[in-house]
Amino acid sequence: DQVGAEFTPDRGGSYYVDLVDREGFSDTRPVTYALRLLSDPAPQVRVAFAGAGEMLVPGAVLELTGQVEDNLALRAVDLITQVRRSAEAGETSEAKVRVESMPGVDDHPQRLTLKRALALTPLQLAASDLLTLKVVAADFQNQSPTFASTQSTNKGQPGVGESQGRTFRIVTQEELLSE
Repeated sequence: DQVGAEFTPDRGGSYYVDLVDREGFSDTRPVTYALRLLSDPAPQVRVAFAGAGEMLVPGAVLELTGQVEDNLALRAVDLITQVRRSAEAGETSEAKVRVESMPGVDDHPQRLTLKRALALTPLQLAASDLLTLKVVAADFQNQSPTFASTQSTNKGQPGVGESQGRTFRIVTQEELLSE
């Protein structure tokens, strides 16, 4: 017969397993295991949008660059795109959020370099819309499959780190040139 069990310690220390068989016999000198728990801080996320000011035209292409690091391993890295339509466009001001998995985390690296051209045309942006972008990363301390999309901020959530959100105002070509 085989027996299995799981044990998740909440602190470090010495532990042993006391096994008793069906006849009541047990090991009089069980093996003791010393466990030391390591801290697991959230991933660090740094991103930049080269050459981008606070205003963009709807057809712009943004160059996203950055670094995501974790002390053990990255489980997921997502780009969060939030579009708040202008009241002039006849829509509510409720933001539409899109979550896109970033490539390169299948091997669960400790460090991931981000470099991506982000075309805005598929977002169908209009003048006066607001576009907010951020990158969110999770390590294996957080197992939620929807860690990024379920909250406006993930700060304080175990195993989740995020970049500073960057908000851009969408303008016409004429507005951009007049600034």
